[in-house]
Amino acid sequence: MITPKINSQIKELWCSSLRSNKYPQGRGCLRDKDSFCVLGVLSDLAVQDGVASWERDYLTVNGWRFSTFFPVGLFSWACEGNFTDPNRVTSFPLSNSEEAGSLTYANDELKKTFSEIACLVEEYL
Repeated sequence: MITPKINSQIKELWCSSLRSNKYPQGRGCLRDKDSFCVLGVLSDLAVQDGVASWERDYLTVNGWRFSTFFPVGLFSWACEGNFTDPNRVTSFPLSNSEEAGSLTYANDELKKTFSEIACLVEEYL
C-alpha cells in the first residue's frame, strides 16, 4: 500500500476547509447535492483551482466523470513528486494508522467528523 504525500499548500487548505463548517458531511460519494465526503471536499478545492468541474454531483476531469473516488488524474495536482498510484487506489490509504485504513473508510464506515479526519490528514499524509 502506498500512502501519497499531499502538497503542503493543498494539505493546509484541505484541513482548514474540513474544519471550516462550510461543507456539510456526507458519505458514500464525493458530493450529493450540498453534502460532501472527505474526498469531495478535496475535489471541490480542485474545482476552485480550475483543474476540475462539477457537473451536477459528478466531478469532471479531462472529460471523465467521477462520483465516488478521487480521480487518479488529480493526484499530480494534489500530491508531491508526481505521485501516481500503480494500484489506482483513490481512497487515500493511511498505511501507518491503526485508527483507519483509509480516509474513505474513516469518513464512510467509522463516521469520523471532518475535524477528526483533518487530524488524520495532518498526521499521515
